[in-house]
Amino acid sequence: GQGTVTVGTRVDLTAGARVDRETKDAKLATFSSPAIAPPTDLTAERSFSNVSPQFSAVVRLQPDRMLYGSVSRGFKAGGFFFGPPGNNTYDPEKLTAYSIGSKNRFFDDRLQANVEAFLYDYRGQQLAVNLLLGGQQVVTTQNVGHSKIKGVELALDWLPFDNTRLGSS
Repeated sequence: GQGTVTVGTRVDLTAGARVDRETKDAKLATFSSPAIAPPTDLTAERSFSNVSPQFSAVVRLQPDRMLYGSVSRGFKAGGFFFGPPGNNTYDPEKLTAYSIGSKNRFFDDRLQANVEAFLYDYRGQQLAVNLLLGGQQVVTTQNVGHSKIKGVELALDWLPFDNTRLGSS
């Protein structure tokens, strides 16, 4: 859920939260030569819960220009992958995302110029990894720890004629 409060006529403040509850279970079978040991079934279950808040602000400078900023958290549950029992799980991934930007229209809405700077701060980031397990190539999901992704995006849209649009980002 989320809610927005308008302050004056130009500022919107938004706050919200998402609640996640997830349970995953797996049934794993191990096989070997019947002369060595019979097949065995293993079951496993993992539960995850998280609250992810979100806050944002929008300031309308003019009807065709605005500034915005936001801070939000995200969550991706952990789980299982095909691999040896006891070594086939991965933990949740958490993300804190920061962004600030501006959206603008000029020349009777014939030119749109938007810019945004962002920073994604991951904890327990999940990545798909190819491993060699028992002579077999296996794709697993692994937690790779803490990482950050940052950047700036500029998007331009120009309407030089009524039937021609040029864009770049």
